[in-house]
Amino acid sequence: NMIKQFKFLSFITVLLCLFYIFVMFLLFDNSFIFYDDFLELKKTQVFNLTIMFVLLFILVMLLYIIKLKYDLFYKFKEKSTNTLLLENEELKLYSKIDLITKAFNHEYFEARYKQEFKRAVRENSDISLLIITTNDFLAYEELYGKKEAQISLKKIANVLFKQCARPCDIIARIENDKFYILLPNTKKVRRIALRCKKAVDKLGLDHDNSLFANIVRIKYGYASILPTDINQMKDLLQNAQNSFNYNRTKKIKDFVK
Repeated sequence: NMIKQFKFLSFITVLLCLFYIFVMFLLFDNSFIFYDDFLELKKTQVFNLTIMFVLLFILVMLLYIIKLKYDLFYKFKEKSTNTLLLENEELKLYSKIDLITKAFNHEYFEARYKQEFKRAVRENSDISLLIITTNDFLAYEELYGKKEAQISLKKIANVLFKQCARPCDIIARIENDKFYILLPNTKKVRRIALRCKKAVDKLGLDHDNSLFANIVRIKYGYASILPTDINQMKDLLQNAQNSFNYNRTKKIKDFVK
């Protein structure tokens, strides 16, 4: 844009110069056909014409400078506004995201859980909740350190993102190694839980401080409901937690045997 404006200004300047030269030629060229018409012009008129030309040129320059400053101010203002909007959106996004795993945080999950449950009631559709934790997470952190534990959680979260990739699926890190996965319009949640388990096993993350296996594995619990009332939100959470506790207890019993 700046180059285009400079070219335009140069073009106007050239035209004004040509016009001035043309007028001077008409005034002083005796052979020109219109010379008689200009013969009455005095030297003072030539001077006045020159002054008018200079003033006209200055006016054009001033208008151009004003326009240039306005354009720069407008662009700066637009850029500043866009930057502020972008930063505001980023802050909003960060307020919803767990920075380690890039999953949603607990606060955002609570808000979305209520929204999706209301939608399920309104549309008479199933909604499922999957609870996932890792085996012996504290033992893993003790052996490998906090940083390595966070890296493992991030890898596990990436696996969960791939297995629950619908736009409506909500994966949230609730605390430490606990994840909630909300699955709107979903009934057969057990298949998804098994898929997640197998995918995490395939990662093959070493865990030499685990009682159950030498790799990082997950525990899960799940529940589904076809809600008719918003108050059933607690029921879905409790049923999923009960399922998680049952699977955890069963696994411990099987290990002891």
